[in-house]
Amino acid sequence: MSLVTLSDVLQPALSGGYAVAGLVALGWEDMRAYVAAAEAENVPVILQAGPACRAHTPLPVLGKMFQHLAEAAPVPVVAHLDHGYTLDECRMALDCGFTSLMYDGSRKPLNQNIDETAQIAELAHAYGISCEGEIGFVGYSGGESSAGTDPQDAARFAQETGVDAVAVSVGNVHLQQNREGGLDVARIRA
Repeated sequence: MSLVTLSDVLQPALSGGYAVAGLVALGWEDMRAYVAAAEAENVPVILQAGPACRAHTPLPVLGKMFQHLAEAAPVPVVAHLDHGYTLDECRMALDCGFTSLMYDGSRKPLNQNIDETAQIAELAHAYGISCEGEIGFVGYSGGESSAGTDPQDAARFAQETGVDAVAVSVGNVHLQQNREGGLDVARIRA
């Protein structure tokens, strides 16, 4: 099979009522294991290159690694830039063959986040790939606390940016290894 976009796997999941794993990779071994697990279960997989991965492996190398794995896999594979913080970083991911990117302007004022995310979504769509945006900062276990997403702001954000997916802060925590916190079900339902 080949690389597919985030929309290519999320739309059928939404219609079919199932989830697709988005897995943060730190290197080749993780990526290969994630694809092997997806193959064993005959399900799509989203390989995410987050900031920690990009700190030691350049985007051009990651793009080639994702492409190599996808070409040999019998299941759909998404090459996703996770938490891109600048237009230049997002543009580089596009040039390196990523099929999905997430622009994270969640620490910026809402209007600035909307404007920047809309610009990046337009660029991503011109390349024929998916764009995810984040609204409401998702904190870290043992670190900076989350800033929950306001449902009305999220609706405005989705409409005005044109993104294909929205990452929200609803009690979820990065790097969580236990049951601390908890999901805000009322916020999710809103």
